[in-house]
Amino acid sequence: MGRTISASVGVNAANRKSDIITVQELLNKVPPAQGGPEPQLKVDGLCWQKTQSAIRNFQSKNMGHRWPDGRVDPAGKTLARLNEFDTSVADAVRIDPIVIIGINAPSLLVPPTRDLQALAPTRADNGLALNVLNVRAIVRGNPYVAVGARVDDGMPPSLPPTKTYAVLVTVEPALTGGDFIELSIVNNSPLHGTATIFPTRITHSGTVTVRVGAETTPGHAGRLQIQARLNGKDVKATSEGFSVCAHPLNFRVRFHKDHFDNSGAGMIVKETLESDSSRFADLDRVEMSEAVESFRKDEPPFHEGSGFVKNSKYLPAIPPPGTFMGDTHVEPRPKAGPKGVAEKIQAHMFRCLRCGAADKAVPNSGFDIKHEVFGVGKQFKHRVTKKGEQIGIWLPSGITVRTKAGFGHARSPDHDL
Repeated sequence: MGRTISASVGVNAANRKSDIITVQELLNKVPPAQGGPEPQLKVDGLCWQKTQSAIRNFQSKNMGHRWPDGRVDPAGKTLARLNEFDTSVADAVRIDPIVIIGINAPSLLVPPTRDLQALAPTRADNGLALNVLNVRAIVRGNPYVAVGARVDDGMPPSLPPTKTYAVLVTVEPALTGGDFIELSIVNNSPLHGTATIFPTRITHSGTVTVRVGAETTPGHAGRLQIQARLNGKDVKATSEGFSVCAHPLNFRVRFHKDHFDNSGAGMIVKETLESDSSRFADLDRVEMSEAVESFRKDEPPFHEGSGFVKNSKYLPAIPPPGTFMGDTHVEPRPKAGPKGVAEKIQAHMFRCLRCGAADKAVPNSGFDIKHEVFGVGKQFKHRVTKKGEQIGIWLPSGITVRTKAGFGHARSPDHDL
């Protein structure tokens, strides 16, 4: 039934001392995160102004009052709500809640956007749009894993630094009587990486925000976890471990230098890469490779040779000082006719030394490379072009990787043959 009072408290200084004591005791049972006074009120039946201020704060946080009146009436809603936090009453009916961190959805369905957003609002208090995070797979609107991918094709759970994510935490049934779920990130350290969560206390299902900070040191992947404790004591749920690391996306090319001599004809292009953390420097533990597939070669004018697939070795994504990331597209100098084409497709691959991701296609990194011999009057000429194209490319390991079109366009001058 709960505690009772004989008259309204918070009306004036003439309130009954016993009633003020009852209200002070009840307010002190409310956690500060849910509108309780901090520091707690002195239970003396005095200082009604401080008590009234504490009542207004509680009403604002719990009653939806736009203009809280600072009153607790004997049969009013404020007293009934206060009694819900009285553990002496609630202990008899206390329940053990089920807590789920993240969304219980197929772990590799990406991008998650519409369906998951219906379950989890994706705006923080500051109005910034947030990504929905399935902690079981750290989906994050993940462009690195194909829709319908097998579990063994997935990415190690990871989040890019500096970003903020919304995490759905389910608490069934909602808690009353002063109970709460305390949320924290466990294993924060310079080695494992760092992250923070807000709010740290909840009583019902909803989204919380996770902001990630320092990156994980190689060899310490998957140690960070979101943990939920009932009243800060009993562990009710722990998320899958995850890492903090940046991954590459949005590959871009532009023409850099012509190449035409007796040995070959083509061009050199400059390549740039973006990071999903928005900071290129965060890719300092990422290595890049490329896979090339030749699917057409007219002989003549082009010469026999070059394998079906060619994978380059992995090199740092951030080139040494004074150098740049580039690619050479040169064919042995073709014959002066007849007309013909030598065409390849190219995908860019990466591996992350922080989380352990390996042989993953960079999103938006597919290109078509075409060498052409064509006639202008009686003269045969050559040129090579490179443009972004959505592709699927076969790897020697027996799998096909797919990536959307890269950005930019490069074209050599026309070469007289």
